[in-house]
Amino acid sequence: KEYEYAYIDSAADTFGVGGKACVIDTISSKKVQVAGYHSIDTVKDDVPIGSAITAVDLPNLQTILLRANEATLMGENANNLFSVTQMLENNVDVQDKSRRHGGRSYLECEGIIIPLFMKDAMMTLKIRKPTEYELENCEMIDITSQEPWHPYDLNEEQDEEMTEEEYETFVDELEQ
Repeated sequence: KEYEYAYIDSAADTFGVGGKACVIDTISSKKVQVAGYHSIDTVKDDVPIGSAITAVDLPNLQTILLRANEATLMGENANNLFSVTQMLENNVDVQDKSRRHGGRSYLECEGIIIPLFMKDAMMTLKIRKPTEYELENCEMIDITSQEPWHPYDLNEEQDEEMTEEEYETFVDELEQ
């Protein structure tokens, strides 16, 4: 089995599907501009939006399928980036603090626990291209919503700046 890695990315506002570990499920007529770490050098225009399916082999030998809806379809030379925010908005529990730092890293969706691990200082998930048999017979989990995804609508005033009083309350709650 040929595995690739999906990077659990809290800086990505949208899932990015690339590589050879996914099967494209749908392609919409929507296209977007994608910008990476550099707003000029890493910009890609007219990137299609769609859904893709990947297989995950769990430690208990069960294979599950994850469907990423409303994802940017980046092509075979790109990495798979799993947007933490997009998963959280779909009620996926994302625990991405590594064991090395006292955490237990995993995704929990629809009652299924999917372990994560650190590779090259990045939290990852091992994925592979599903077989035809698996596409027809394995449990499919929508890791992101099928509803239209608008990441720029998620700005909240309380996330931007705390008042001094809010900060004091926040610190007090953390110390309890």
